[in-house]
Amino acid sequence: MSIDIPDSSLNQAFSWAVAFIDQLRVETPSHNEEAFTAGFYGSGDTVRPGFGWFFGRDALWTLYAENSIGGFEATRTQIEFLLRRQSPQGKILHEWSQTADLVDWKGLPYAYAAADATVLLPMAMNDYLRISGDKQFIDAHWDNLVRAWQFECAHDEDGDGIYGNSEGTAWVESWVPRMPRQEICLAVLDKQASLAFANLARAEGRSDLAASAEARAAKISRQVESEYYKQGSDSYAFSWNGSEGADATDTIFPAVAWWDGDYKLDHGQKMFSSWASSEFSTDWGTRLTNEHTSFYDPISYHQGSVWPLFTGWVSVAEYRTGHALSGYAHPMQNANLTWSQDLGNVTEILSGRFFQPLGRSSAHQLWSSAMVISPVVRGMFGLEWDLPANTLNVPPHLPADWQDATVRSVPFGTARVDLKFTRTANDLVVEAIHAPAGLHLASHAAGAHLAGAALHIPLPELEVAIASKLPEFGAETSQSKVLDEKFEAHRATLILAGTAGETCHFKLRENAQNMHVHAEGANMGAITNGLREAAVTFPAGAGYVTTTVVFSW
Repeated sequence: MSIDIPDSSLNQAFSWAVAFIDQLRVETPSHNEEAFTAGFYGSGDTVRPGFGWFFGRDALWTLYAENSIGGFEATRTQIEFLLRRQSPQGKILHEWSQTADLVDWKGLPYAYAAADATVLLPMAMNDYLRISGDKQFIDAHWDNLVRAWQFECAHDEDGDGIYGNSEGTAWVESWVPRMPRQEICLAVLDKQASLAFANLARAEGRSDLAASAEARAAKISRQVESEYYKQGSDSYAFSWNGSEGADATDTIFPAVAWWDGDYKLDHGQKMFSSWASSEFSTDWGTRLTNEHTSFYDPISYHQGSVWPLFTGWVSVAEYRTGHALSGYAHPMQNANLTWSQDLGNVTEILSGRFFQPLGRSSAHQLWSSAMVISPVVRGMFGLEWDLPANTLNVPPHLPADWQDATVRSVPFGTARVDLKFTRTANDLVVEAIHAPAGLHLASHAAGAHLAGAALHIPLPELEVAIASKLPEFGAETSQSKVLDEKFEAHRATLILAGTAGETCHFKLRENAQNMHVHAEGANMGAITNGLREAAVTFPAGAGYVTTTVVFSW
Protein backbone atom coordinates (compact mmCIF):
# COMPACT_ATOMS: atom_id res chain seq x y z
CA MET A 1 0.00 0.00 0.00
CA SER A 2 1.00 3.60 -0.50
CA ILE A 3 -0.75 6.91 0.01
CA ASP A 4 -0.94 9.85 -2.40
CA ILE A 5 -2.06 12.90 -0.43
CA PRO A 6 -1.37 16.66 -0.45
CA ASP A 7 1.14 16.27 2.42
CA SER A 8 4.31 15.03 0.69
CA SER A 9 6.15 14.48 3.98
CA LEU A 10 3.44 12.10 5.20
CA ASN A 11 3.54 10.28 1.86
CA GLN A 12 7.26 9.74 2.37
CA ALA A 13 7.01 8.83 6.06
CA PHE A 14 4.38 6.21 5.26
CA SER A 15 6.59 4.63 2.58
CA TRP A 16 9.64 4.71 4.85
CA ALA A 17 7.62 2.97 7.58
CA VAL A 18 6.64 0.19 5.17
CA ALA A 19 10.27 -0.27 4.12
CA PHE A 20 11.79 -0.17 7.59
CA ILE A 21 9.32 -2.67 9.02
CA ASP A 22 10.39 -5.00 6.22
CA GLN A 23 14.04 -4.42 7.10
CA LEU A 24 13.40 -5.81 10.57
CA ARG A 25 12.55 -9.26 9.19
CA VAL A 26 15.50 -11.39 10.18
CA GLU A 27 16.39 -14.99 9.35
CA THR A 28 16.88 -17.11 12.45
CA PRO A 29 20.35 -18.68 12.68
CA SER A 30 19.39 -22.35 12.84
CA HIS A 31 15.83 -22.87 11.60
CA ASN A 32 15.82 -21.20 8.18
CA GLU A 33 12.80 -19.10 9.10
CA GLU A 34 12.09 -15.38 9.28
CA ALA A 35 10.47 -13.23 11.93
CA PHE A 36 10.32 -9.61 13.04
CA THR A 37 12.93 -8.36 15.45
CA ALA A 38 12.01 -5.54 17.81
CA GLY A 39 14.62 -3.01 16.75
CA PHE A 40 18.23 -2.12 16.05
CA TYR A 41 20.66 0.35 17.56
CA GLY A 42 24.43 0.48 17.76
CA SER A 43 25.15 -1.36 21.00
CA GLY A 44 28.35 0.61 21.56
CA ASP A 45 26.37 3.84 21.84
CA THR A 46 24.04 2.86 24.67
CA VAL A 47 23.75 1.00 27.94
CA ARG A 48 22.20 -2.09 26.32
CA PRO A 49 22.35 -3.96 23.01
CA GLY A 50 19.96 -2.80 20.35
CA PHE A 51 17.52 -5.54 21.30
CA GLY A 52 17.53 -7.15 17.89
CA TRP A 53 15.54 -10.00 19.45
CA PHE A 54 12.29 -11.61 18.35
CA PHE A 55 9.45 -10.33 20.54
CA GLY A 56 5.91 -11.69 20.48
CA ARG A 57 4.07 -8.53 21.58
CA ASP A 58 6.13 -6.24 19.35
CA ALA A 59 5.40 -8.34 16.29
CA LEU A 60 1.71 -8.85 17.04
CA TRP A 61 1.04 -5.11 17.45
CA THR A 62 2.92 -4.60 14.17
CA LEU A 63 0.84 -7.17 12.29
CA TYR A 64 -2.06 -4.72 12.26
CA ALA A 65 0.07 -2.46 10.08
CA GLU A 66 1.30 -5.42 8.04
CA ASN A 67 -2.25 -6.66 7.47
CA SER A 68 -3.35 -3.12 6.54
CA ILE A 69 -0.83 -2.83 3.73
CA GLY A 70 -1.38 -6.40 2.50
CA GLY A 71 1.80 -7.96 3.87
CA PHE A 72 0.07 -11.29 4.25
CA GLU A 73 3.13 -13.48 3.73
CA ALA A 74 4.98 -11.64 6.49
CA THR A 75 1.99 -12.08 8.81
CA ARG A 76 1.80 -15.82 8.18
CA THR A 77 5.55 -16.24 8.64
CA GLN A 78 5.53 -14.31 11.90
CA ILE A 79 2.56 -16.17 13.38
CA GLU A 80 4.05 -19.53 12.48
CA PHE A 81 7.33 -18.49 14.13
CA LEU A 82 5.43 -17.81 17.35
CA LEU A 83 3.28 -20.93 17.18
CA ARG A 84 6.32 -23.19 16.74
CA ARG A 85 7.43 -21.83 20.12
CA GLN A 86 4.04 -21.91 21.86
CA SER A 87 4.31 -23.45 25.32
CA PRO A 88 2.71 -26.87 25.91
CA GLN A 89 0.08 -25.08 28.02
CA GLY A 90 -0.74 -22.69 25.14
CA LYS A 91 1.08 -19.50 26.14
CA ILE A 92 2.57 -17.37 23.35
CA LEU A 93 6.21 -16.39 23.31
CA HIS A 94 7.38 -13.08 24.75
CA GLU A 95 10.98 -12.97 23.51
CA TRP A 96 13.53 -15.12 21.72
CA SER A 97 17.10 -13.95 21.15
CA GLN A 98 18.90 -14.50 17.86
CA THR A 99 21.24 -16.90 19.66
CA ALA A 100 18.57 -18.61 21.78
CA ASP A 101 19.33 -22.00 20.21
CA LEU A 102 22.86 -21.94 21.66
CA VAL A 103 21.54 -22.17 25.22
CA ASP A 104 18.62 -23.64 27.14
CA TRP A 105 16.52 -20.58 26.34
CA LYS A 106 13.28 -21.96 27.72
CA GLY A 107 15.08 -22.62 30.99
CA LEU A 108 15.79 -18.90 31.31
CA PRO A 109 13.14 -16.41 32.53
CA TYR A 110 12.74 -14.56 29.23
CA ALA A 111 10.79 -16.78 26.85
CA TYR A 112 7.33 -16.42 28.43
CA ALA A 113 7.95 -13.47 30.75
CA ALA A 114 4.96 -11.38 29.66
CA ALA A 115 1.25 -12.16 29.49
CA ASP A 116 -0.03 -10.06 26.62
CA ALA A 117 1.19 -11.91 23.50
CA THR A 118 -1.30 -14.70 24.27
CA VAL A 119 -4.29 -12.36 23.97
CA LEU A 120 -2.83 -10.43 21.04
CA LEU A 121 -2.54 -13.66 18.98
CA PRO A 122 -6.28 -14.22 18.27
CA MET A 123 -6.72 -10.48 17.70
CA ALA A 124 -4.01 -10.39 15.02
CA MET A 125 -5.23 -13.62 13.40
CA ASN A 126 -8.82 -12.39 13.29
CA ASP A 127 -7.62 -9.14 11.74
CA TYR A 128 -5.71 -11.16 9.13
CA LEU A 129 -8.83 -13.22 8.32
CA ARG A 130 -11.01 -10.11 7.93
CA ILE A 131 -8.65 -8.57 5.40
CA SER A 132 -7.18 -11.58 3.58
CA GLY A 133 -10.09 -14.04 3.72
CA ASP A 134 -7.47 -16.78 4.16
CA LYS A 135 -9.51 -19.29 6.16
CA GLN A 136 -7.12 -22.10 5.26
CA PHE A 137 -4.45 -20.46 7.42
CA ILE A 138 -6.87 -20.35 10.36
CA ASP A 139 -7.82 -24.00 9.72
CA ALA A 140 -4.18 -25.03 9.77
CA HIS A 141 -3.54 -23.40 13.14
CA TRP A 142 -6.90 -23.84 14.82
CA ASP A 143 -5.54 -26.18 17.49
CA ASN A 144 -2.92 -23.58 18.45
CA LEU A 145 -5.63 -20.93 18.73
CA VAL A 146 -7.76 -23.15 20.96
CA ARG A 147 -4.79 -23.83 23.25
CA ALA A 148 -4.03 -20.12 23.53
CA TRP A 149 -7.70 -19.41 24.26
CA GLN A 150 -7.81 -22.11 26.94
CA PHE A 151 -4.66 -20.69 28.53
CA GLU A 152 -6.21 -17.21 28.55
CA CYS A 153 -9.40 -18.48 30.20
CA ALA A 154 -7.58 -20.63 32.74
CA HIS A 155 -5.45 -17.86 34.28
CA ASP A 156 -7.97 -15.83 36.23
CA GLU A 157 -6.59 -16.05 39.75
CA ASP A 158 -9.09 -13.77 41.51
CA GLY A 159 -12.17 -15.22 39.80
CA ASP A 160 -13.40 -11.99 38.21
CA GLY A 161 -13.41 -13.50 34.73
CA ILE A 162 -10.39 -11.54 33.43
CA TYR A 163 -6.93 -12.83 32.45
CA GLY A 164 -4.56 -11.46 35.08
CA ASN A 165 -0.90 -10.57 35.54
CA SER A 166 0.08 -13.81 37.27
CA GLU A 167 1.49 -14.95 33.90
CA GLY A 168 3.72 -11.91 33.55
CA THR A 169 3.50 -8.25 32.78
CA ALA A 170 0.80 -6.79 30.60
CA TRP A 171 2.94 -3.76 30.03
CA VAL A 172 4.84 -2.23 32.94
CA GLU A 173 8.00 -3.97 34.12
CA SER A 174 8.26 -1.70 37.15
CA TRP A 175 5.66 0.33 39.02
CA VAL A 176 5.21 2.39 42.17
CA PRO A 177 4.42 1.34 44.86
CA ARG A 178 4.22 -2.28 43.67
CA MET A 179 3.58 -4.34 40.56
CA PRO A 180 -0.10 -4.65 39.56
CA ARG A 181 -2.17 -7.81 39.74
CA GLN A 182 -4.27 -6.97 36.68
CA GLU A 183 -3.60 -4.03 34.36
CA ILE A 184 -6.45 -2.38 32.51
CA CYS A 185 -4.61 -2.83 29.23
CA LEU A 186 -4.64 -6.61 29.77
CA ALA A 187 -8.31 -6.53 30.75
CA VAL A 188 -9.44 -4.64 27.64
CA LEU A 189 -7.21 -6.76 25.41
CA ASP A 190 -8.79 -9.86 26.97
CA LYS A 191 -12.20 -8.51 25.96
CA GLN A 192 -11.07 -7.88 22.37
CA ALA A 193 -9.32 -11.25 22.22
CA SER A 194 -12.55 -12.93 23.34
CA LEU A 195 -14.51 -11.23 20.56
CA ALA A 196 -11.79 -12.11 18.05
CA PHE A 197 -11.78 -15.75 19.11
CA ALA A 198 -15.57 -15.84 18.83
CA ASN A 199 -15.34 -14.67 15.21
CA LEU A 200 -12.62 -17.21 14.44
CA ALA A 201 -14.68 -19.96 16.07
CA ARG A 202 -17.71 -19.06 13.93
CA ALA A 203 -15.49 -19.26 10.83
CA GLU A 204 -14.50 -22.76 11.97
CA GLY A 205 -18.11 -23.80 12.48
CA ARG A 206 -17.68 -23.96 16.26
CA SER A 207 -20.77 -22.11 17.41
CA ASP A 208 -20.37 -23.54 20.92
CA LEU A 209 -16.96 -21.94 21.38
CA ALA A 210 -18.15 -18.72 19.73
CA ALA A 211 -21.04 -18.44 22.20
CA SER A 212 -18.73 -19.16 25.13
CA ALA A 213 -16.25 -16.51 24.00
CA GLU A 214 -18.98 -13.91 23.49
CA ALA A 215 -20.37 -14.60 26.95
CA ARG A 216 -16.90 -14.18 28.40
CA ALA A 217 -16.46 -10.89 26.53
CA ALA A 218 -19.74 -9.58 27.94
CA LYS A 219 -18.67 -10.49 31.48
CA ILE A 220 -15.32 -8.75 31.02
CA SER A 221 -17.13 -5.55 29.95
CA ARG A 222 -19.21 -5.59 33.12
CA GLN A 223 -16.18 -6.26 35.30
CA VAL A 224 -14.11 -3.50 33.70
CA GLU A 225 -16.85 -0.96 34.36
CA SER A 226 -17.26 -2.23 37.91
CA GLU A 227 -13.59 -2.51 38.87
CA TYR A 228 -11.85 0.17 36.84
CA TYR A 229 -14.27 3.04 36.28
CA LYS A 230 -13.55 5.94 38.62
CA GLN A 231 -16.89 7.46 39.53
CA GLY A 232 -16.93 11.23 39.29
CA SER A 233 -13.73 11.50 37.27
CA ASP A 234 -15.04 10.09 33.96
CA SER A 235 -11.86 8.01 33.64
CA TYR A 236 -10.47 4.56 34.37
CA ALA A 237 -7.90 3.22 36.82
CA PHE A 238 -4.55 1.74 35.87
CA SER A 239 -4.99 -1.63 37.61
CA TRP A 240 -7.27 -3.77 39.76
CA ASN A 241 -5.66 -5.46 42.74
CA GLY A 242 -8.40 -7.56 44.30
CA SER A 243 -9.04 -6.80 47.96
CA GLU A 244 -6.65 -3.84 47.72
CA GLY A 245 -8.94 -2.24 45.17
CA ALA A 246 -7.94 -0.16 42.15
CA ASP A 247 -4.74 1.76 41.52
CA ALA A 248 -6.34 5.01 40.39
CA THR A 249 -3.26 6.35 38.56
CA ASP A 250 -4.22 8.06 35.32
CA THR A 251 -2.51 6.46 32.30
CA ILE A 252 -3.00 6.19 28.55
CA PHE A 253 -3.72 2.44 28.75
CA PRO A 254 -7.54 2.68 28.58
CA ALA A 255 -7.05 3.90 24.98
CA VAL A 256 -6.21 0.32 23.99
CA ALA A 257 -9.91 -0.55 24.41
CA TRP A 258 -10.68 1.05 21.03
CA TRP A 259 -7.87 -0.67 19.12
CA ASP A 260 -9.76 -3.47 17.35
CA GLY A 261 -12.85 -1.39 16.63
CA ASP A 262 -15.19 -3.96 18.23
CA TYR A 263 -15.17 -2.60 21.79
CA LYS A 264 -15.33 0.70 23.61
CA LEU A 265 -15.47 1.78 27.24
CA ASP A 266 -18.77 3.18 28.48
CA HIS A 267 -17.31 6.45 29.77
CA GLY A 268 -14.26 8.61 29.32
CA GLN A 269 -14.89 11.98 27.68
CA LYS A 270 -12.77 13.77 30.29
CA MET A 271 -10.11 11.12 29.86
CA PHE A 272 -9.78 11.99 26.16
CA SER A 273 -9.46 15.68 27.02
CA SER A 274 -6.71 14.81 29.47
CA TRP A 275 -4.82 12.70 26.92
CA ALA A 276 -4.98 15.57 24.42
CA SER A 277 -3.74 18.11 26.98
CA SER A 278 -0.15 18.90 27.91
CA GLU A 279 -0.59 16.65 30.95
CA PHE A 280 -0.15 13.64 28.64
CA SER A 281 0.58 15.02 25.16
CA THR A 282 3.95 16.53 24.51
CA ASP A 283 4.73 18.17 21.17
CA TRP A 284 6.38 14.89 20.05
CA GLY A 285 4.05 12.20 21.41
CA THR A 286 2.10 10.84 24.35
CA ARG A 287 3.39 9.98 27.81
CA LEU A 288 2.32 6.82 29.64
CA THR A 289 1.46 8.79 32.80
CA ASN A 290 0.77 12.47 33.23
CA GLU A 291 3.19 14.98 34.64
CA HIS A 292 1.21 15.32 37.90
CA THR A 293 1.69 11.68 38.90
CA SER A 294 3.67 11.52 42.14
CA PHE A 295 6.28 9.17 40.65
CA TYR A 296 6.39 10.83 37.21
CA ASP A 297 9.89 10.52 35.75
CA PRO A 298 10.36 11.78 32.17
CA ILE A 299 13.47 9.67 31.52
CA SER A 300 12.19 6.42 33.05
CA TYR A 301 11.23 3.47 30.91
CA HIS A 302 7.59 3.47 32.04
CA GLN A 303 6.69 6.32 34.39
CA GLY A 304 6.52 9.33 32.11
CA SER A 305 8.53 8.84 28.93
CA VAL A 306 7.04 9.13 25.42
CA TRP A 307 6.63 6.09 23.19
CA PRO A 308 5.39 6.36 19.58
CA LEU A 309 3.54 3.13 20.38
CA PHE A 310 1.39 4.94 22.98
CA THR A 311 0.90 7.83 20.58
CA GLY A 312 -0.50 5.40 18.01
CA TRP A 313 -2.86 3.76 20.51
CA VAL A 314 -4.28 7.12 21.56
CA SER A 315 -4.62 8.35 17.97
CA VAL A 316 -6.71 5.37 16.86
CA ALA A 317 -8.95 5.77 19.93
CA GLU A 318 -9.35 9.49 19.23
CA TYR A 319 -10.34 8.99 15.62
CA ARG A 320 -12.91 6.37 16.65
CA THR A 321 -14.52 8.63 19.26
CA GLY A 322 -14.90 11.94 17.43
CA HIS A 323 -11.64 13.60 18.52
CA ALA A 324 -10.21 13.87 15.02
CA LEU A 325 -8.16 17.06 15.50
CA SER A 326 -6.11 15.60 18.33
CA GLY A 327 -6.24 12.28 16.49
CA TYR A 328 -4.50 13.97 13.56
CA ALA A 329 -1.84 15.67 15.69
CA HIS A 330 -0.65 12.40 17.20
CA PRO A 331 0.14 10.29 14.08
CA MET A 332 1.75 13.34 12.51
CA GLN A 333 4.13 13.44 15.48
CA ASN A 334 5.06 9.81 14.81
CA ALA A 335 5.43 10.45 11.08
CA ASN A 336 7.63 13.49 11.60
CA LEU A 337 9.98 11.47 13.81
CA THR A 338 11.02 9.75 10.56
CA TRP A 339 13.55 12.56 10.06
CA SER A 340 14.54 13.17 13.69
CA GLN A 341 17.16 10.52 14.47
CA ASP A 342 18.28 7.83 12.01
CA LEU A 343 16.66 8.89 8.75
CA GLY A 344 13.71 6.70 7.80
CA ASN A 345 13.34 5.16 11.27
CA VAL A 346 11.04 6.03 14.15
CA THR A 347 12.74 5.69 17.51
CA GLU A 348 11.55 3.63 20.46
CA ILE A 349 11.37 6.06 23.38
CA LEU A 350 11.82 9.78 24.06
CA SER A 351 12.01 11.99 27.11
CA GLY A 352 8.69 13.08 28.53
CA ARG A 353 9.98 16.59 29.20
CA PHE A 354 12.41 17.52 26.41
CA PHE A 355 12.23 16.62 22.73
CA GLN A 356 15.09 14.14 22.76
CA PRO A 357 15.32 10.35 22.29
CA LEU A 358 16.65 8.59 25.37
CA GLY A 359 20.13 7.09 25.23
CA ARG A 360 18.84 3.50 25.46
CA SER A 361 16.22 3.99 22.74
CA SER A 362 16.40 1.60 19.79
CA ALA A 363 16.60 4.05 16.90
CA HIS A 364 15.11 1.58 14.41
CA GLN A 365 12.02 0.32 16.27
CA LEU A 366 9.49 -2.09 14.76
CA TRP A 367 6.24 -1.01 16.37
CA SER A 368 7.16 2.67 16.23
CA SER A 369 7.19 2.46 12.43
CA ALA A 370 3.95 0.45 12.58
CA MET A 371 2.38 3.35 14.47
CA VAL A 372 2.92 5.58 11.47
CA ILE A 373 0.84 3.18 9.35
CA SER A 374 -2.02 1.94 11.54
CA PRO A 375 -3.36 5.35 12.72
CA VAL A 376 -3.30 6.68 9.16
CA VAL A 377 -5.00 3.67 7.58
CA ARG A 378 -7.48 2.82 10.35
CA GLY A 379 -7.93 6.27 11.89
CA MET A 380 -7.43 9.02 9.33
CA PHE A 381 -8.85 6.99 6.42
CA GLY A 382 -10.95 4.84 8.75
CA LEU A 383 -10.64 1.59 6.78
CA GLU A 384 -12.50 -1.39 8.26
CA TRP A 385 -12.49 -4.70 6.39
CA ASP A 386 -15.15 -7.39 6.41
CA LEU A 387 -14.17 -9.74 3.61
CA PRO A 388 -16.78 -12.44 4.43
CA ALA A 389 -19.47 -9.79 3.85
CA ASN A 390 -17.56 -8.42 0.83
CA THR A 391 -17.67 -4.99 2.53
CA LEU A 392 -15.12 -2.25 3.02
CA ASN A 393 -16.26 0.35 5.55
CA VAL A 394 -14.79 3.81 5.07
CA PRO A 395 -15.58 6.40 7.77
CA PRO A 396 -12.71 8.83 6.97
CA HIS A 397 -11.47 11.85 8.94
CA LEU A 398 -9.42 13.67 6.34
CA PRO A 399 -7.83 17.00 7.30
CA ALA A 400 -9.86 20.02 6.24
CA ASP A 401 -7.06 21.37 4.06
CA TRP A 402 -6.91 18.28 1.84
CA GLN A 403 -8.88 18.60 -1.37
CA ASP A 404 -8.37 14.97 -2.38
CA ALA A 405 -6.37 11.86 -1.53
CA THR A 406 -5.75 8.35 -2.85
CA VAL A 407 -4.85 5.17 -1.02
CA ARG A 408 -3.24 2.81 -3.51
CA SER A 409 -3.19 -0.97 -3.46
CA VAL A 410 -5.56 -1.50 -0.55
CA PRO A 411 -5.69 -5.25 0.14
CA PHE A 412 -9.05 -6.97 -0.11
CA GLY A 413 -8.63 -10.73 -0.14
CA THR A 414 -6.57 -11.62 -3.21
CA ALA A 415 -7.46 -8.32 -4.90
CA ARG A 416 -5.96 -4.84 -4.63
CA VAL A 417 -8.11 -1.72 -4.74
CA ASP A 418 -7.29 1.98 -5.11
CA LEU A 419 -9.51 4.24 -3.02
CA LYS A 420 -9.91 7.77 -4.32
CA PHE A 421 -11.27 10.50 -2.01
CA THR A 422 -12.52 13.72 -3.63
CA ARG A 423 -14.29 16.72 -2.12
CA THR A 424 -17.33 18.15 -3.85
CA ALA A 425 -19.37 21.11 -2.61
CA ASN A 426 -21.09 19.14 0.13
CA ASP A 427 -19.76 15.57 0.07
CA LEU A 428 -16.59 13.58 0.33
CA VAL A 429 -16.84 11.10 -2.55
CA VAL A 430 -15.08 7.73 -2.21
CA GLU A 431 -14.50 5.64 -5.32
CA ALA A 432 -13.03 2.14 -5.50
CA ILE A 433 -10.80 1.82 -8.56
CA HIS A 434 -10.06 -1.68 -9.95
CA ALA A 435 -12.47 -3.11 -7.36
CA PRO A 436 -13.30 -6.83 -7.47
CA ALA A 437 -16.81 -7.75 -8.49
CA GLY A 438 -19.32 -7.41 -5.70
CA LEU A 439 -17.21 -5.19 -3.43
CA HIS A 440 -19.56 -3.09 -1.31
CA LEU A 441 -18.40 0.30 -0.05
CA ALA A 442 -20.08 1.41 3.17
CA SER A 443 -19.54 3.94 5.94
CA HIS A 444 -20.58 4.45 9.55
CA ALA A 445 -20.65 8.21 8.89
CA ALA A 446 -24.06 9.82 9.28
CA GLY A 447 -25.88 10.25 5.99
CA ALA A 448 -23.43 8.20 3.92
CA HIS A 449 -25.00 6.72 0.81
CA LEU A 450 -24.11 5.12 -2.49
CA ALA A 451 -24.69 6.95 -5.75
CA GLY A 452 -23.89 4.44 -8.43
CA ALA A 453 -20.63 2.79 -7.41
CA ALA A 454 -19.37 5.81 -5.46
CA LEU A 455 -19.84 6.37 -1.75
CA HIS A 456 -20.99 9.88 -0.79
CA ILE A 457 -20.25 11.02 2.77
CA PRO A 458 -21.82 14.37 3.77
CA LEU A 459 -19.29 16.93 4.93
CA PRO A 460 -19.93 19.13 7.97
CA GLU A 461 -20.74 22.71 7.09
CA LEU A 462 -17.56 23.87 8.84
CA GLU A 463 -14.24 22.05 9.16
CA VAL A 464 -11.09 23.00 11.04
CA ALA A 465 -7.46 22.32 10.10
CA ILE A 466 -4.63 22.78 12.60
CA ALA A 467 -1.01 22.33 11.49
CA SER A 468 1.29 19.90 13.27
CA LYS A 469 5.08 20.05 13.45
CA LEU A 470 7.81 18.90 15.78
CA PRO A 471 9.66 21.45 17.94
CA GLU A 472 13.39 22.06 17.98
CA PHE A 473 15.51 19.39 19.64
CA GLY A 474 15.70 19.96 23.38
CA ALA A 475 12.53 22.06 23.47
CA GLU A 476 9.80 21.61 26.06
CA THR A 477 6.13 21.28 25.21
CA SER A 478 4.55 24.62 24.22
CA GLN A 479 2.29 24.02 21.22
CA SER A 480 -1.49 24.39 21.40
CA LYS A 481 -3.73 21.35 21.95
CA VAL A 482 -7.33 20.58 21.00
CA LEU A 483 -8.95 19.20 24.15
CA ASP A 484 -12.42 18.76 22.71
CA GLU A 485 -14.40 19.43 19.55
CA LYS A 486 -18.11 19.44 18.84
CA PHE A 487 -19.76 20.05 15.48
CA GLU A 488 -23.51 20.68 15.33
CA ALA A 489 -25.96 22.31 12.94
CA HIS A 490 -24.90 25.95 12.54
CA ARG A 491 -22.41 25.70 15.39
CA ALA A 492 -18.92 24.35 16.14
CA THR A 493 -17.20 24.47 19.52
CA LEU A 494 -13.50 23.92 20.22
CA ILE A 495 -11.86 23.76 23.63
CA LEU A 496 -8.21 24.66 23.19
CA ALA A 497 -5.21 24.75 25.50
CA GLY A 498 -2.09 26.77 24.80
CA THR A 499 0.75 28.70 26.35
CA ALA A 500 -0.53 31.83 28.07
CA GLY A 501 -0.35 34.88 25.82
CA GLU A 502 0.61 32.92 22.69
CA THR A 503 -1.40 32.86 19.45
CA CYS A 504 -2.57 29.71 17.66
CA HIS A 505 -3.23 29.92 13.91
CA PHE A 506 -5.51 27.53 12.05
CA LYS A 507 -7.76 27.32 9.00
CA LEU A 508 -11.46 26.91 8.38
CA ARG A 509 -13.18 25.26 5.43
CA GLU A 510 -16.70 26.57 4.81
CA ASN A 511 -18.62 23.88 2.93
CA ALA A 512 -21.90 25.78 2.52
CA GLN A 513 -22.55 28.88 0.46
CA ASN A 514 -22.80 32.31 2.14
CA MET A 515 -22.26 30.95 5.65
CA HIS A 516 -21.33 34.28 7.32
CA VAL A 517 -19.41 32.61 10.12
CA HIS A 518 -19.31 34.46 13.43
CA ALA A 519 -16.52 33.63 15.90
CA GLU A 520 -16.47 34.00 19.66
CA GLY A 521 -12.94 33.74 21.04
CA ALA A 522 -11.14 33.83 17.67
CA ASN A 523 -10.16 36.41 15.07
CA MET A 524 -11.24 35.67 11.51
CA GLY A 525 -9.00 36.44 8.55
CA ALA A 526 -9.07 36.30 4.77
CA ILE A 527 -9.92 33.32 2.58
CA THR A 528 -6.95 31.91 0.67
CA ASN A 529 -7.25 28.88 -1.63
CA GLY A 530 -10.70 28.16 -0.25
CA LEU A 531 -9.64 28.22 3.41
CA ARG A 532 -10.25 31.01 5.88
CA GLU A 533 -7.46 32.04 8.23
CA ALA A 534 -8.30 32.16 11.94
CA ALA A 535 -6.31 32.84 15.09
CA VAL A 536 -6.80 32.44 18.83
CA THR A 537 -4.75 34.32 21.43
CA PHE A 538 -4.68 32.54 24.77
CA PRO A 539 -5.41 34.49 27.96
CA ALA A 540 -2.67 35.78 30.22
CA GLY A 541 -1.44 33.51 32.98
CA ALA A 542 1.25 30.97 33.66
CA GLY A 543 1.98 27.83 31.65
CA TYR A 544 -0.91 26.26 29.75
CA VAL A 545 -4.32 27.93 29.87
CA THR A 546 -7.59 26.93 28.19
CA THR A 547 -10.05 28.85 26.10
CA THR A 548 -13.28 28.03 24.29
CA VAL A 549 -13.93 29.07 20.71
CA VAL A 550 -17.46 29.01 19.28
CA PHE A 551 -18.22 29.37 15.58
CA SER A 552 -21.81 29.97 14.50
CA TRP A 553 -23.46 30.72 11.16
